[in-house]
Amino acid sequence: MTNFHHGSQVNLDAYCARVGYAGPREPTLAVLQTLQRLHPAAIPFEAIDVQMGRGVGLDPAVIDAKLIGARRGGYCFEQNDLFKRVLRAMSFEASNLLARPRWNRRLDQPVPRTHQAVRVRLDGEDWLADVGFGAAMLTASIRLAVREPQQTAFEAVRLSPDADGLRLEARIVDDWQPIYDIAPEAPLDIDYVAANWFTSTHPDSLFRKTLIVSRTELDTRYMLADNQLTVRRRGAETLRHRLSAADLERSLIEDFLLPFEADWRPVLERAVERGAGAAATETEPHSASFSPASAAKAAKSASQVKSATSASRQPERPARRRAPPCGPRSAERRITDPRAPNNRSPDQGLLALR
Repeated sequence: MTNFHHGSQVNLDAYCARVGYAGPREPTLAVLQTLQRLHPAAIPFEAIDVQMGRGVGLDPAVIDAKLIGARRGGYCFEQNDLFKRVLRAMSFEASNLLARPRWNRRLDQPVPRTHQAVRVRLDGEDWLADVGFGAAMLTASIRLAVREPQQTAFEAVRLSPDADGLRLEARIVDDWQPIYDIAPEAPLDIDYVAANWFTSTHPDSLFRKTLIVSRTELDTRYMLADNQLTVRRRGAETLRHRLSAADLERSLIEDFLLPFEADWRPVLERAVERGAGAAATETEPHSASFSPASAAKAAKSASQVKSATSASRQPERPARRRAPPCGPRSAERRITDPRAPNNRSPDQGLLALR
């Protein structure tokens, strides 16, 4: 089992180039909030290695080679360990947090503490930073001592006292939905090793059963659960599509900025099979199979979402990779009724991403 060396340094020049950051490298709130915004836009949340049976290494050199050098993504143990080391290299006081995921789970459902986050201390005040929670990704660091709602780019969030310590919740429509419970005690290194081992190998782990990928820009969320792609943009309708294996390959490149590997194709084929089973049991009254014409129209809408976002934030974003010629998007996708409210849960109809 790979050791987890929390104190290891990171190549700041390489990291800043990876996320498109060219500002000062000093421990200020402005720098923290900028990095909190840029990191999830450039480095996607994904656990493809778990689907491949490769396991997930937690040695900093392994994480950096994957997320920075190979331009891959990762899940919370990789993302937040990298982010913590980046902050420390910029002279921030950053430490580890361990949390119990609650997103899309019953509160009485027993779940282990399998989420890593980061505590940042600035001018005597503690902040929660997190660049590794999939569909409910924070777009801003928030104050740990504040109990009133704190606004982020997508929704308000709040921290409430709980038996486990503090519960992070997001306001979705008119309800507060739990995201995770933060343990009050400082975790040991071995806590992350055990949690990562469970998350990447246990047959009940979500990441063993479902292809999970997400990427969050300032005003757009891209989320993939098996072959269901959800694009949620502020001020616009939420789009959902069922993708073919070829479309999944294209989406991983275009929407999630991943360098596609040919040996991922069996993973995509299994995701399509699982998605077909899920689609057969869907009961949403406004879901319907597309004709080729309507599929092309929806693809154009999704493209407009991406191009508008790219144009508004081009100086802060790495260049997109062009997709290989894999043909038009599938004509068998599904999409929610465009008349549905835009402020629905970002992953309603999806499995919980974390």
